[in-house]
Amino acid sequence: MQMLRKTVITALAVILSGAAVAGCSQSNDKNGSSAQPSPSSTQTEVASATPATPPTIELSLPLDPGVSLSSDTWALKEWGSRTGVTFNLTTVPRDSQKEKLNLAIASNEFPELTRFFQDDTTYKKYGSKLFVALDPYLEEGKLPNFQKYLEKYPDVEQAIRNPADGKIYGFPLVQDFEWVPRVWWMRNDLLNKQGMDVSQIQSLDDVKAAMLALQKENGGKPITSSRLGWSYYFWTSSTPFGLAGENNGKDPRYNPETQAFEYGPTAAPDRFKMWVEFERWMYENNLLSPDFLTMKDNDLFAGYASGSFPLIREQNNAGQAGVDNEALLQPIMPFPVDGAIQTQAVSPHYNTSFRGPWVISNKSKNADAIMTALDWLYSEEGYTTMFIGKEGEHWVKDASTPSGYKIIGYQSVWTADADGKQPDGLITGGDLGMGVWWMNGVIPEFNRYGTLTSKAGEEAKAFKYLNSRDAIIKAGGTNEAPPPVSFDDDALKKSTELGNQIETYTSENAIKFIIGQKPMSDWDSFMAGYKNFKIDEWVGLYNEFAVK
Repeated sequence: MQMLRKTVITALAVILSGAAVAGCSQSNDKNGSSAQPSPSSTQTEVASATPATPPTIELSLPLDPGVSLSSDTWALKEWGSRTGVTFNLTTVPRDSQKEKLNLAIASNEFPELTRFFQDDTTYKKYGSKLFVALDPYLEEGKLPNFQKYLEKYPDVEQAIRNPADGKIYGFPLVQDFEWVPRVWWMRNDLLNKQGMDVSQIQSLDDVKAAMLALQKENGGKPITSSRLGWSYYFWTSSTPFGLAGENNGKDPRYNPETQAFEYGPTAAPDRFKMWVEFERWMYENNLLSPDFLTMKDNDLFAGYASGSFPLIREQNNAGQAGVDNEALLQPIMPFPVDGAIQTQAVSPHYNTSFRGPWVISNKSKNADAIMTALDWLYSEEGYTTMFIGKEGEHWVKDASTPSGYKIIGYQSVWTADADGKQPDGLITGGDLGMGVWWMNGVIPEFNRYGTLTSKAGEEAKAFKYLNSRDAIIKAGGTNEAPPPVSFDDDALKKSTELGNQIETYTSENAIKFIIGQKPMSDWDSFMAGYKNFKIDEWVGLYNEFAVK
């Protein structure tokens, strides 16, 4: 039995972490709480005081495919050095956490510091039992940098407070910028060869004509695909139709006119049918890859970078297409569908549904030190260090550049020669651990919008995505972010159960229509089948538990 317990603990240390592209469903625990560590009387002097012997923090992080970190990575060591701790890092593929999460909850064998992946509920539901509350530290002024963002963006605090006891049990990823989450991009150079231009697109018929033109230049092959399965595909591909909610398409849609949540497919059945017919047309004409529901991130990004996928239907960033192709991609501006431009919600200033919060185990003896280390991530020194390195060694301030920074200590546009070749032996930012979102507390605008890759005089390149964001907003393509939703335990269980049932019915049938396994003559019977699901009850839970 002792050996089994040791094996479980060891396995958990290897597999756990987590983190969460914007969502709002959350929960809490009603079943009592255990005592929460709080700053002792001897620890009230200065939160950043460095102990004589820096404590070692057991840290578990999830990682995106292709990313590599270790305890010796420069960024992690520098973070520890600046905050008086050292980190013993365990990393896991980001998709490995969920299957082991229940075991960790049952055994309470979390590492001292953990980050969740695609989980914005556990830190509330089990907060009082498993994790350290931030509130005593906030009340005593020991988290000044984090407090600044709670004051700057009220939606952050609304989203992360536990409705059951009013406490905060995790540090969220703060998005310090305004973001339009979904944009379609086309290779305008290829359209130009066919006598067309992205700026001419003003209708679905125009989109179809442009897609066929891209396909002709692409040798008749599919021009796009998707990743992350049904929910993400539905979320991104239905953008002009105004159907999908946030949390990568898993939540109901927020209607800005009624200021209430609704389920897009049943609230707007005509537009839902238009979308399915549009995707079916794409599939029938070999415009959509047959692997659109199973393709992995790296394979899709490789398609963008190679130019084999000249249409991107994802976020307001085409950086995955590579430097050369990225410059050739232009955004499609909002156009009317069903008689009007269908809006999408701008992102909230917290990202917890995909890159979940940091949590501190209530078994840790180093909670005070961890609090100090995490708060530093929310400081200007913290996010500049973690994203671009050490001032004077890795970067210098330069008012002539679009970002205000110039990278000098690792590979950048400033270290390359006229042909783009980098000096032999010069390390990359990745080698140093620069810009890993899982390892940060706040994302600055210069990182999200990629302005660091442009020199003086390259403003058009630097501000491409800021300009596309502003143009989409000006064209009437957005609405305000939906209010955070903070479920209690019972509501979370019910909403998850109902939501899964509804999504399964929708996805299984819509996919069959799209790939031609069901004739469109079956559409009416499919829509009638929604009466067997408690859609009103599901949507009603979101409206009831919305934090307003």
